[in-house]
Amino acid sequence: MKAVIVEKERDYIIVVSERGDFKKIYNTYKDRQIGDEIDIPEENPYSILFRRIASLAAVFILTVVLAGYCVAFFSPVTYVTMDVNPSVEISLNRFDRVIEVEGLNEDGARIVGDKAYFKSMPAEEVVRILLERAREHNLIGPDSVVVFTISNVRDEKKPQLEKKLEETAKKEMEETGNISIQQQGQENKKILVQQASIKLHNQAKSMGISQGKLLLYEKLKKEDPRVDLERIKKMRVKDILEELKSKAEKKEKEKSKKRDETPAKPVEEKEKGKKAEIKNIPVRDRRLNEKKNPEKNSNEREKPRIKGENNKDKSLNNNNSKKFAAFKRYSFKKYRDFIHKLDKIKGMREIRPKNPKYPV
Repeated sequence: MKAVIVEKERDYIIVVSERGDFKKIYNTYKDRQIGDEIDIPEENPYSILFRRIASLAAVFILTVVLAGYCVAFFSPVTYVTMDVNPSVEISLNRFDRVIEVEGLNEDGARIVGDKAYFKSMPAEEVVRILLERAREHNLIGPDSVVVFTISNVRDEKKPQLEKKLEETAKKEMEETGNISIQQQGQENKKILVQQASIKLHNQAKSMGISQGKLLLYEKLKKEDPRVDLERIKKMRVKDILEELKSKAEKKEKEKSKKRDETPAKPVEEKEKGKKAEIKNIPVRDRRLNEKKNPEKNSNEREKPRIKGENNKDKSLNNNNSKKFAAFKRYSFKKYRDFIHKLDKIKGMREIRPKNPKYPV
């Protein structure tokens, strides 16, 4: 194929072919100058087609990967609610980056402000900002309790996320009033992290309440079924926890009171039965007792065994079994004779039972 040299470099030259295609080839034409016509090898059309298909496939794969990453980045997977009195819900993607922050009540909406400000932030950074704003608005104090409730679309636990949230809240609460944060399981715990199912999260969303308060409401309802949901929505988390604690203590006191009031089971009589008494006495003492009180223990003594009594019983059993076997053979013989008579009279041998054990 003919081509014209357009540009010349040290090791390569750029040529334009008869078709008008620009190509960069290795410079094997050292004695040629720009504008000279040279012969270049023709390309295989199949290799050109292969390169085009490969490039299209690469573009398609890259597009799919980027689309999958975008979907993963902008799809909420984990939901974290923070309840003090302001209730806020934070939606996270699978990389624990914030997608959306929403205030679930009036105080929550006040500390959230511009939602776009929190996008793509780590969850713990958002919690720090929200607690700082709540402190500035005098919504948290030394007696406040912070409750984090985490739910996941796959109902998976997030121990690392729990730890980060608890540590962040601990620092902010200590700045509020030098509060000593207690470990979980103790009475004066100021930070509580709990898990919830995605089903409970969806239920809370439809009821217009945070999943954390709904979880506490269900616990409170087990202690007192008359609890009003609308009242729980307006209450602070600290007050809900105190009410839950008081009701649990009251219920425990009632149970212990009932336990104390129930009369003990009546003591059984000392002499429930003479046989039981005799069994508890050792054999040696029992014999001595029988010698001392022969009249009293005359009824308690066992009847003496007659010599040969056991052999007699065995012989009786053997006789009975032999009689039964003889009766069985006699009955079967009668039955067989009866069948033979029927066969002879009616010619119906089909009614004869087929019993391989007792062939007729």
